[in-house]
Amino acid sequence: MKERWRPWWPSTAPSTWSERDSVRNDPSVRRLALSFGLFSVLISVVDKLFGTGYILRMNEQGLGPAEIAFVLTLGSVVLAVVDFPAGNLADQWGRKRTAAAGAVLVGSGLLVYGIATGAPGFVVAMTLWAAGMALITGAPTAWLVDRLESAGAGARRTSVLSRAATISMIAGALAALLVGAPLLGHGAHLVLFTAAALAFVTAAVLLVGEDNRDPQGRLANLPATVWTNARLVVRDPTMRLVLYKSALVHIGFTSFLLSYQLFATQELGLPESGIGVVLAGSIAAMAVGTWLAGLLNRRWGLAALSATGVLACVAGYLTMSLAPHWSLWAAGLVCYEIGLGLDLMAFGSWLHDLVPAEKRTSWTSARSSIQTLVGVVGTLGAGGLISVFGFREVWLAATAITALALLPLLALRRRVAVPAQFEESLS
Repeated sequence: MKERWRPWWPSTAPSTWSERDSVRNDPSVRRLALSFGLFSVLISVVDKLFGTGYILRMNEQGLGPAEIAFVLTLGSVVLAVVDFPAGNLADQWGRKRTAAAGAVLVGSGLLVYGIATGAPGFVVAMTLWAAGMALITGAPTAWLVDRLESAGAGARRTSVLSRAATISMIAGALAALLVGAPLLGHGAHLVLFTAAALAFVTAAVLLVGEDNRDPQGRLANLPATVWTNARLVVRDPTMRLVLYKSALVHIGFTSFLLSYQLFATQELGLPESGIGVVLAGSIAAMAVGTWLAGLLNRRWGLAALSATGVLACVAGYLTMSLAPHWSLWAAGLVCYEIGLGLDLMAFGSWLHDLVPAEKRTSWTSARSSIQTLVGVVGTLGAGGLISVFGFREVWLAATAITALALLPLLALRRRVAVPAQFEESLS
């Protein structure tokens, strides 16, 4: 009889259907999923409201394109610099507690955004916002994964994460349309004040319930810990592959962000009022990708899903680069967004199997920090290509760069497969 196919990656799934049902119906697991889902929705709504109003607010107060670009670049630098130390802090001080502190900083930054009247005020606001987002990055997800594994429900990780991501994306998009749009008629400051209030509510939600503190109950020497973990990240061959893959995909992503709305308005003649529809459609397509990751992860495996997502991104770039008509461009856009959601969710979930559990937040924050830094390079490079050549050349370059991400993905699959198969042979 032919042996039943088994995936190469380590599995934490319950071995029998009765065990699966007990995990699925465990009230503690449901509470964890609801708690994380509520946080995801709140922070998504805060993020989308911020995105709806912050550039308009700076424009209302007389900042020109160069000044706005400076504020945005400063935010990227602060995010990149603070991200990795913040991850180390979360692993020691407590992941929910660190994220709650981040939500307070985000809310404070949004309040300053709402009352600022000049460039210095917006610089302070962006610094607070970026530092707060750095504290939030990765911490709640690492907390959820730890809690699910301790409850014997590690196999549900991707499903819980994908559902939370899908629902939060939809909630954020609806908030931008149903809350942000009406408030904008009375001034962007009202949108930012609303987002600030919700950020403070998010902090309160994160502080409710049990936290996972440092096992020693104290905060170790943070600078020494950051330096030690930075050296470990650079020297670890698996983590280097993670960083290569993430950087390559993110360069394509930042190029896409800079170019797709400009192409729609300048080349396709789409009115600016139609950008909201494009944004909503993009979020919906990306939500489909995250949902597919949760649906297919047991059948395909996270590595295969991530590779499929990268291939879909490449296909989307190619289709958009050949767009003589808006329908073909829209098809490429949808293909890209579905692939992006699939890859981000699958690889983000798989990453927790690739890093040590006690360093989950710090090592995943290292990845986020690198992505932010290369994102600046991708944005500047895309701007130069658009100025000299055009939009299609940007997408062709993004096609080649993103396709290269398949090489570290394949190497990661082989690297993880060997120890997994060795452990299986011993059992």
